[in-house]
Amino acid sequence: MNDLTPPGFTGTSPGISEAARIRFLEGLNILNFNNDRELDDLVENLAAYFSVPMASFSLIGRRQQWTKASVGINYRLTDRAKSFCTHVVRSGQPMVVSDTLKDPRFSRNPFVIGDPNIRFYAGSPVVLDQHVIGALCLIDTTSRILTGSKLRMLAHFSVILGDIVEYKYN
Repeated sequence: MNDLTPPGFTGTSPGISEAARIRFLEGLNILNFNNDRELDDLVENLAAYFSVPMASFSLIGRRQQWTKASVGINYRLTDRAKSFCTHVVRSGQPMVVSDTLKDPRFSRNPFVIGDPNIRFYAGSPVVLDQHVIGALCLIDTTSRILTGSKLRMLAHFSVILGDIVEYKYN
């Protein structure tokens, strides 16, 4: 763990398989396209605080990424294989990509070479009961650096979002 890990989170439990994570996520009854005003408000505030044109709370299912709340993003469902957030879910750790064109994991991603032309990504895991259900992320069309207190603030936002999800959906 590092100083960017959400408080109280020690990583996805080694005993929790991907299948168990998916079952947990599906049991939350959150994988739908219903709008949630509280989640939308949090993501809007996140985008404003970090001065980014795009931000989202995405859930990572079996094969898809469900965008549950977003600002500046026009898609609600994408292929998990193209998802940046799936890397956050797999690792259970925050991830920052300052310039997607310089990162071999993402330089050929369709969301980098095409619309919405992602150049910067920062994501923090959203965790419930030791299950990483998704990620809260910041996206920009220009490269940028995000360090120190700003990274910790993103992690804190993800904890708040997780608390809202747990209260409303668990």
